[in-house]
Amino acid sequence: MKIFLTGATGFIGGHVLRRLVQDGHTVTCAIRSIGDALAIEAHGAKVWLGDFHDLDRLRPELSSCQAVIHCAAYLKLGSPNIFFDRHNVELTRQLIIVCQLAGVSQFIYLSAASVVMQEPQAMYDCQEDLPVTNLAMLPYSRSKALAEQIVLNGTTLNMKTIVLRPAFVWGLGDAVDTQIGPAVTSKRFGWFDEGDYLYATCYIGNLCLGILLALDSQVTREVFFIADAKPVHFRTWMTQRLQASGFNIPSMSFSQRNAWSLAKFTENGWRYLPLPGNPPLVREMVRMMGYPFTVSCQKMRSVCGYEAIFSQEKGFEELQKRGI
Repeated sequence: MKIFLTGATGFIGGHVLRRLVQDGHTVTCAIRSIGDALAIEAHGAKVWLGDFHDLDRLRPELSSCQAVIHCAAYLKLGSPNIFFDRHNVELTRQLIIVCQLAGVSQFIYLSAASVVMQEPQAMYDCQEDLPVTNLAMLPYSRSKALAEQIVLNGTTLNMKTIVLRPAFVWGLGDAVDTQIGPAVTSKRFGWFDEGDYLYATCYIGNLCLGILLALDSQVTREVFFIADAKPVHFRTWMTQRLQASGFNIPSMSFSQRNAWSLAKFTENGWRYLPLPGNPPLVREMVRMMGYPFTVSCQKMRSVCGYEAIFSQEKGFEELQKRGI
């Protein structure tokens, strides 16, 4: 297929790009900086440099593509809500509009499992029919939920749409490598309730498989959770993941209640005082990583034939092979 891919310079998009090329697809990647062009081309893909709001330039490019895979997202927790709306919601709206105009036949949107999170509480075996969040204190998850609706409402007789909701995606270059590990090093990351709870993860290889299955699927206007075969014990898994990248293991722990209160206090401090950067702890981080959370992949299995071919053990073996 001829595929237009967004977010190819990020963790998920980069892995997706390599898998698509490996499987023989022709891929064009949307980038914002000419400095990223050489890396994209080195993987065997074409480059489209431009702005999604420039419909006149984007439409001809998309008209030759059969599918769009939208991986690009803004996820710097602690940023002002307007950033999430601008990059996750409005960008998706523009892309859907131009895909309809260009005659793209399939649109796959990479959302997040956290869209079903509400007030802080344990959530087990979550299924796709749960209501999505509209809480302002969860701006990333809220923006992804809003973008989901734009995608699903953008379905036409000629353009199929699928929304994929991966659990915490891990692998080479993930949030552990780029954010959590460095936060541990600077003593800005600790456990919530000792990390003693079940948690859903999704190895990047399993997510790539899910995307390929979605490309081959004939269903439309559907939403699917994607995760590894079994949930993990959060502290055990995160310890192993940190060690795989050479990071230390945090020793401090906060109760969920205290972490939530501290995060709210910190957010208010950064909102009302002229403090630099983003707050070091926000409620969305506590909500996403501090409570039991597991999802069901039964719908993806029954509709698309999904099976998590990468076990936790195989995922860590792959990390070691690639030099971590």
